[in-house]
Amino acid sequence: MTRDKTNDRIDALEIIVAEQQKIIDDLSDMTAKQWNSHEKLKRELDRMTDQLQDLEENQSVPANQKAPHY
Repeated sequence: MTRDKTNDRIDALEIIVAEQQKIIDDLSDMTAKQWNSHEKLKRELDRMTDQLQDLEENQSVPANQKAPHY
C-alpha cells in the first residue's frame, strides 16, 4: 500500500471517529435533558399524589358512601 493511500485511509477513519464522537455527545446531551425532565415530572407527580391523599383524608364524605342528597 502506498503512503498516500494509507494517509487517505487514516484521514477517512479520523473523519468517521469525529462524526461518531459528535453523535455520542449529542446523545449524551439528549439523555441528560430527558433525565432532568423525568426527574421534574416525578417530583410533580409525587407532589400531586400527596395533595390527593391530603384531600382524600380531609373529605367529609367517605369515598365509598353517597352524599346525603342522593
